[in-house]
Amino acid sequence: KMESGGLHLHSLEVLSYVVGWLYFACWSISFYPQLILNYQRKSVTGLSFDFICLNITGYVGYTLYNTVLYFSPVVRMQYEQVHHSSVIPVQPNDIAFAVHALLITCVQIGQCCIYENGGQKVHPVSIALSVGTILGMLVLLPLAVYDYMPWLQYVLTWSYVKVGSTWLKYMPQAYSNYKRGSTVGWSIGNVLLDISGGFLSFSQQFIDAFNSGSWAVFTGDPAKVALSAISIVYDLLFIVQHYCLYPPKKEEEKEVPEEETLRDTV
Repeated sequence: KMESGGLHLHSLEVLSYVVGWLYFACWSISFYPQLILNYQRKSVTGLSFDFICLNITGYVGYTLYNTVLYFSPVVRMQYEQVHHSSVIPVQPNDIAFAVHALLITCVQIGQCCIYENGGQKVHPVSIALSVGTILGMLVLLPLAVYDYMPWLQYVLTWSYVKVGSTWLKYMPQAYSNYKRGSTVGWSIGNVLLDISGGFLSFSQQFIDAFNSGSWAVFTGDPAKVALSAISIVYDLLFIVQHYCLYPPKKEEEKEVPEEETLRDTV
């Protein structure tokens, strides 16, 4: 019965609303420990520039996806026709998070330009992936404009851009930590808040599905599901790196020599 009609309880709607804004808070606040750490150290050594490059590409896609799906009547109508549900998987907190994340990532790019960076440069592969992705989406745009591709499919493709960038962006950061034998410069506060947001995001989708009787909030928004899952897996890896493999005390003892070593290798 739940699958055909759902519970449609107001209390669950309120709970979903609260959980949604909690995940927004966790994921949004998660950007600030890194910003503060960079500011305190006046350095971005230890923060992968490839991570930043792929991150900005992903949040451009995620902002467009959330904003257009929520506000466009045409895209909403196509979504309802495909999934036979009036419950779209995007809520105001999703839009707020995406826009906020895009802006904060731009601030991080500014920090990378003005603070000590140990001679880091963005790898050509990361640049090629980011530029190629944006150009590819621009090439697809006329197909949607002239009705060769449904607008819904075009918008969903932007969400896949975010999923792809999320899957890739953590790899260089995890490898950088491994190569240096340290997580100095990579904020663990960011990681702990990020994994909390991931679990809360899953929870909101489950509440919406249970209450509406439609699992389209999962099947209709695979990007949101994938983002939460990918983030949780990588966050667990970073937690192991920080607390088990490269303990903070050892990091603090070798932070200065580590930066000198980075500069010497350039």
